[in-house]
Amino acid sequence: MMKERFFTSTTDLGAWRMLLALMWLLPAAGTLHAQAPEVGPELRVYDAIETALANNPFLNRKRRQVEMQQGERWTAFGFHAPEITYFREGIPTGGGGGFTEQRWGFSQTIDFPLQSFFRVRRIDTQRQARTLEVEDAVRTVRAAVKRAYTDLVYSLELVRLRREEVSLMEDLMRAVRTRMEVGESAEIDLMKAEIEHAEAQNKLAEAEKVLHTSRYVLFRVIGLDPDEQSYAIRFPDTLRFFPVEIDQASVLARLKAQPALLAADRDLEAARVRLKEEKSALLPRLNFQYYPQDFGRGYRNYGFQVGFTVPLWLPLNHRGRIETARAQEQDQVWRRQDVLLRMKNDIEQAWHNYDTSLHTIRRYQQVVRRRSAELMRRTREGYRLGELDLLTLLDTQRTYLNSQKRYYDVLHEYYRNLIELERFTGEDIVYNPEYMSK
Repeated sequence: MMKERFFTSTTDLGAWRMLLALMWLLPAAGTLHAQAPEVGPELRVYDAIETALANNPFLNRKRRQVEMQQGERWTAFGFHAPEITYFREGIPTGGGGGFTEQRWGFSQTIDFPLQSFFRVRRIDTQRQARTLEVEDAVRTVRAAVKRAYTDLVYSLELVRLRREEVSLMEDLMRAVRTRMEVGESAEIDLMKAEIEHAEAQNKLAEAEKVLHTSRYVLFRVIGLDPDEQSYAIRFPDTLRFFPVEIDQASVLARLKAQPALLAADRDLEAARVRLKEEKSALLPRLNFQYYPQDFGRGYRNYGFQVGFTVPLWLPLNHRGRIETARAQEQDQVWRRQDVLLRMKNDIEQAWHNYDTSLHTIRRYQQVVRRRSAELMRRTREGYRLGELDLLTLLDTQRTYLNSQKRYYDVLHEYYRNLIELERFTGEDIVYNPEYMSK
């Protein structure tokens, strides 16, 4: 192949312009351009998680449900409102102040103690279920914040790579124009370079749109006040590969310890207790009454009265509630089974996705990145020796950036799969310095 000679006595101007382009390009071959320092507050991933745990609407609703169950417990002991009555009889028809008897009555009705016992037990069990749902919601919110933060950091990396690509295309057009001036390139090469430059600008615009979307998704997930949302906020945490070995059997062993499944167990238990509660409603309510009596000589006499209810209208009042409670128990049985199957499927899918992405990112680490770096090194060496031209160098740089983009695609997927697996292991892995430093 004929070697191209750029520096000749007849092309000094073009050669110097290429030399200036080369001085800019060679440092960029091995590393990406550093971004200008930004000013503004930092939002790290654990700051975002802390904000979300305090402000996330979904999580706070779950917490309020626990409080509602606690408040309901105070009404479950079966004490009805007491009654105070005044009674007078034997009043003469013609009027006057005479009477035969008058009395004040104090009456208290209570549910049968066994019914109150089952009611309190049901509410306590439901409160345990709601508490476990809060624990599951905490895991869900933490995972959602980490996913949103990972999407945002990935978008930042993508914008940085797209800006680098635009810069490379601009240098490519300058190089083609220089070669056209010395008669070494045709106009069609410039047309191709301009098309590639326009495509790079379109990719940059799309990446910036994704970045803005990712920012506001994160702000919504953490519940950040709109007045505090700003373009000046910086996100210092970055994506980088760190290997984590998680055994499939160890994850599956935690299936029955998942908060969502434990909450379904508590709800099933509460449904069974409710059936007992409704059946115990057949037992009589108890009524106690105490009253001081006055037979015209003052309240010198006292009396009491004890009564109980008779479930005379059982088919109308109680049978329907018992059948409803029995149906709700069966509903909870199938709901618990649905949760079990769904959790098993989610754990299996999460682990297999994690395992696949782990092997893929390792291949990029061990082969693709190493080979692309070697290609870059050889291209630079070939250009230094005059065996390759400037356009080949720029094309190799573009190939290097594309491999970088694919690497961040795979790394982004690895992070998301590992975050999903975190929900089932209960461990804090992604962005944890203890794991990231390995």
